[in-house]
Amino acid sequence: MYLRKKRKPFLKKASDELVELFESKRIFPTFSNDTWQHYRKVELKEVLKEIYQAEPKVFVTVQGDSGRREGRGRSNLAERQTRERKSQTSRP
Repeated sequence: MYLRKKRKPFLKKASDELVELFESKRIFPTFSNDTWQHYRKVELKEVLKEIYQAEPKVFVTVQGDSGRREGRGRSNLAERQTRERKSQTSRP
């Protein structure tokens, strides 16, 4: 119980920082200035924050097959799928 109390504020702050990082690196799609697009942008940010708070591992830097570090924001699932595709194409 103690750990959950301490973890929640930490994840909240970290999810805010993640969204700021995504904005600064222009990872988000471009949205126009109309009301609907503004709503979509706000919702995207909120969804990303919720996902991060529920499962931060999705956004953690992963180690690639070649030993080089992949960029932050690449999910473990995407990395695994990439490796599987590579191994399927290299089979005789």
